[in-house]
Amino acid sequence: MFKIKKNADGSFERRKGRLAAQGFSQHPGFDYTEMFAPTPKWAALRAILALAAMEDLYLESVDISSAFLNGKLEEEVYMCQPPGFVQKGNNYVWHLLKSLYGLKQAGRCWHKKLNEVFEKMGFSKLLVEHSVWIYCIIIPVFIDDMTIASKSMDSINRVKEELQANFELHDLGPTSWLLSVEIIRDIPQHTLSLSQHQNTLTLLECFNLGRLQSCVYPTRYQCQA
Repeated sequence: MFKIKKNADGSFERRKGRLAAQGFSQHPGFDYTEMFAPTPKWAALRAILALAAMEDLYLESVDISSAFLNGKLEEEVYMCQPPGFVQKGNNYVWHLLKSLYGLKQAGRCWHKKLNEVFEKMGFSKLLVEHSVWIYCIIIPVFIDDMTIASKSMDSINRVKEELQANFELHDLGPTSWLLSVEIIRDIPQHTLSLSQHQNTLTLLECFNLGRLQSCVYPTRYQCQA
């Protein structure tokens, strides 16, 4: 699977290739059982961002590289060798030991691995939001995107170092984008704003409406919040 990786503002970053398994050919109870993996609700993310604004928490972002490949498979799964990487002949297949993108249980395997690492670090999951971990630090995780909120920058750096000892990660620095949503902070005023400006532009371009100019409506149709 080939795709173009873009930055949060829509600009080109790099071309990316990924090997994906044909999960549609899997059979329940045979080569997979449970497949549910939680992700945080936007209500939880907004609550954490609001808390960060009110309490002047540092917000840092990290991204786990090839996250699903860290999960360990519990089922016995085989797949055909991909073109260009055939070894010993086409009659041989791969026995997968790690989860792979495309497998139905891949997200669950990754979540279990991540939870094991966080528990060793002293974190615990919120009972009402299983993709948010806390331990004097708040870490919501959306698949492989992590946002770390804390009063102490030293604590955040220690968490990054421990994560880096277990996974390959990219340190994205202060959180300015979260799930394609721009985050604008005014620390002296204790405010934080969310903007989907780039998402709007991308959607307009998708429907060939990028060149349209904004319309000015009569005053009687305008609303004030």
